[in-house]
Amino acid sequence: MRPTEKIYYNDAYQYEFSAEAVACDKVGDSWHIILNRSCFYPEGGGQPGDTGFLNDIRIIDSRTVAQEIVHVTESPIDVGETVHGKVDFLRRFAFMQNHTGEHIVSGIINKLHGFENIGFHLGANIMTMDFSGELSKDELTRIEDLANDAVYENVRLESNFIDSADLKDLTLEYRSKKAIEGTVRIVSIPGYDACACAGLHVATSGEVGAIKIISAQRYKGGCRLYALCGRDALEDYRQKNESAHQIAALLSVKPNEINQAVEKLLVNIEEQKRLIAGLRNEVFALKAQSYTLGAKLAYVFETDLGPDDMRRFAYEIASRVAVAFVFSNSEDAPDVYRYIICSQSTPEDIAKIAKEMNSALNGRGGAKNEIAQGVVNASRSDIEEYLAKL
Repeated sequence: MRPTEKIYYNDAYQYEFSAEAVACDKVGDSWHIILNRSCFYPEGGGQPGDTGFLNDIRIIDSRTVAQEIVHVTESPIDVGETVHGKVDFLRRFAFMQNHTGEHIVSGIINKLHGFENIGFHLGANIMTMDFSGELSKDELTRIEDLANDAVYENVRLESNFIDSADLKDLTLEYRSKKAIEGTVRIVSIPGYDACACAGLHVATSGEVGAIKIISAQRYKGGCRLYALCGRDALEDYRQKNESAHQIAALLSVKPNEINQAVEKLLVNIEEQKRLIAGLRNEVFALKAQSYTLGAKLAYVFETDLGPDDMRRFAYEIASRVAVAFVFSNSEDAPDVYRYIICSQSTPEDIAKIAKEMNSALNGRGGAKNEIAQGVVNASRSDIEEYLAKL
């Protein structure tokens, strides 16, 4: 069987074609169809495979297997049948924009800092690029500006297939992630990059549209950049702009004043937290006064009390009684109680009490110093019945 004719290398903008089905095999729950020629770009080099239709049959993925382009579908077609193929071009074009943008950014980073692109992935919602060194915020801003300058210059891309034996005679310097054997395709963006790449790209840099580095993080001794180009960058901006306006409306400020408004709000929240904590401590102290001074045991049940509040409440009660139990559950799990046990007794005694209660009430937890904490899986009535026996 002759390798599939790759129409997309002749014209990345052609998205409809006719071809003959030369094979159709069932693999798992899908069908793998091979044509004598195809516009469908198969997954590879970090770029996802094309989707679309063969006649009225949906192509859900495109892959390369032994130099053949495999069209993955949920239905079969007859071998020898002439079919009409149609690529989902808007999806492909978005990948072309992002892939070309990646070349521009990677080429600039390589020229400015000497870092290699060691990883690249085009996802449905974001593009990632991994580099061999770290970049500061200011450096990323400059890289982004230069990348968009390349877009404004609207230079025409060039691509050529060259035998690896002839590469040594080239005066052109190019990037490559791995050693090259056989025929290699060099994609050049004059003034910005030249790279060995089998992927599809736009015809001119201006078609990339806006290039936006969304975020960056340290990654394997270097950095990982998250970026979007063209229509994807526009959609990302549209969503974030809408969110900014909604937040601004909630805060009753202008969109460019959100940062200051949120900082002020956070300060107010912290002040309220301190005030609430103080009031809760007063409430705990007042409630603790209701327990008989010198009593051997006291317990209280609360709802949705946090661990710190449970601990403070237990200390207040334990200042008046020998052993204090504080239990708290939630409406979602009424028979699951977190507990704190606080005692004026020895750590060994409090650990023994917790161990015995865990055993009796299907619980788990442990003790440290004068307190024990954990959780029991029991109803309030079962807990009260157990405590009554102590």
